[in-house]
Amino acid sequence: MKLLRKYDNAASANVAKSVLDSCGIDTYLAEPPVVLKAGSFRLMIADERFDEAIAILDEHQKDVALPDDWEPPKSPSDTEEQT
Repeated sequence: MKLLRKYDNAASANVAKSVLDSCGIDTYLAEPPVVLKAGSFRLMIADERFDEAIAILDEHQKDVALPDDWEPPKSPSDTEEQT
């Protein structure tokens, strides 16, 4: 097995794992010790699927990335008149 990527949080690591699992690529998620629980979540993969997995995750990142000119919508409190 080989380190594919490191993630700072479990949510991001599990999204990547799910993407690869849905493509039929087996992965192993190595979590940090429970006492640390924050830190590097390491996504591991078989050596022979490494290049394919990188390509899939890179493509997935393009699909979910926000455009450079995206701005969050204003909240209702930002648009209310101040009295």
